[in-house]
Amino acid sequence: GIKNIAVALEVTQVDEVNKIIQFCYLDNGMTEGTQQVRLIENKDGSTIISQESRYRNRSKFREKRLYPIFHRQAVNELHLNIQKFIEEL
Repeated sequence: GIKNIAVALEVTQVDEVNKIIQFCYLDNGMTEGTQQVRLIENKDGSTIISQESRYRNRSKFREKRLYPIFHRQAVNELHLNIQKFIEEL
C-alpha cells in the first residue's frame, strides 16, 4: 500500500528583497539539508518558482533510491501550493 513519509522542515530564512525562502530539515531526522525556493518574476508578469535542494541521508539506499522519488513529489506539491497562493493575491 501507500506509505506516508513525514517530512519536517523549518523556515530558516525569508529574504523579501530577493524573494527567497530557505528551509532546513529538523534535527534528529534521517535527512540533513537545506532547500531554497526562489520566486523569479518574468517580464510578462508571470512567476518562475526555482528550487535548489542540498541533502544528505544517513541511509545510502534511501538517499539514492527512495529520496529522489518522494522529494520530487513533495517539491511538485509545494510548487502547486505556492502557485495557488500567488494566484490568490
